[in-house]
Amino acid sequence: MSDPKFSPQVTDRLQTLLPLGSTNHIVTATVSETIRPNHLGRIKFQGTWWFARCEQNIVLPSGVSVYVIDRENLTLIVEPVIE
Repeated sequence: MSDPKFSPQVTDRLQTLLPLGSTNHIVTATVSETIRPNHLGRIKFQGTWWFARCEQNIVLPSGVSVYVIDRENLTLIVEPVIE
C-alpha cells in the first residue's frame, strides 16, 4: 500500500491532463463507481468522469479518494489514499 505522504512524480502521459503550471505531484480523485480487481470502475477527476483501474488486488468502493498515478489511453491508473 502507498504511504499517505508518498507523492510520486506525474508521468508524461498524465501530465497532458493537468492544468498548465500545475505541480509535478500526483493528484487525487474520487471513486464514483466501484473499482474491483481486474475490472474497470469510474472516478471523478478534475470535474469529469473517467474509467479507472487499480493494479492492487483490492476493492475501491464509491466515495473513496484515490491518487491518479498514470494513464493508459482513456483509462486512469489509481492507488488508494491511505489516511
